[in-house]
Amino acid sequence: MFSSVLSTAGRQPAGALDRLGLVETIPGTSWWDRFVSELLGPAAAAELVITTFGTALALVGAVVLFRRQLRHDRELLREQLTADRRSRIADVRAAAARSLGQSLFESTSAFDAMDDPALHAALSVRGSYSTMKEAVPDADVVYDAHGRAVRELDLDDSVLDLWRMRNKWWEAVRSLISDPRIASLPLKDQQAILFATVDAQFSPLRGLTKSLGRRLLRWDGEGDPPTLTPEERQNTPLLTASRAEVRVMAEAEFVKQLQPVTRD
Repeated sequence: MFSSVLSTAGRQPAGALDRLGLVETIPGTSWWDRFVSELLGPAAAAELVITTFGTALALVGAVVLFRRQLRHDRELLREQLTADRRSRIADVRAAAARSLGQSLFESTSAFDAMDDPALHAALSVRGSYSTMKEAVPDADVVYDAHGRAVRELDLDDSVLDLWRMRNKWWEAVRSLISDPRIASLPLKDQQAILFATVDAQFSPLRGLTKSLGRRLLRWDGEGDPPTLTPEERQNTPLLTASRAEVRVMAEAEFVKQLQPVTRD
């Protein structure tokens, strides 16, 4: 077909070839040579370079944008996975805190249910160390809560301090049950005095325990778990008092509760 076109072009008059732009303008130069010459001329070469450069630049830009988007997507995925992991951990810790908080909130139920005779009977328990410890109202519940606080929440010694405070005060009051100053009093008065002496510290202890339990119930699992505040510790000397100091405090409270009865 190409040969037929050439042969046809050869038979065309000069005007037709001129209209086709195939008339030789340079002696000895065919239209094909002219076409190739123009194709490889400076203008065409410059246009070709510009086009090639533009295409390469567009490809480089596309690669850069693709890599940047890929890096952004990876970072976003990493952040999402980290956030999901933190959220799951927070949910687990919050559930553990709710369980612990509920235990603390209910850890005064045994003492709350005691009347004077029941408390006097508990103070009168004798036997091994463990037997006497078991007689302390709610002490086992608080100690169990302490173990869970350490295992599940890595909580500080707040719960343990509440348990120690309870036991130290109970032990100090128990040492007064045979005190000669109340031995001659009617049993009912003895029971009332000892109950009031125990309650003098167990009531603020109840408030501290329930306050901590309430904060644990409301904690969302993020950050550090709630503990006893510095103000609570400062306002509760019994938390840091030694056993000797606790005995002095119990003696003072005992005398305070004894005075109205002996005065009559």
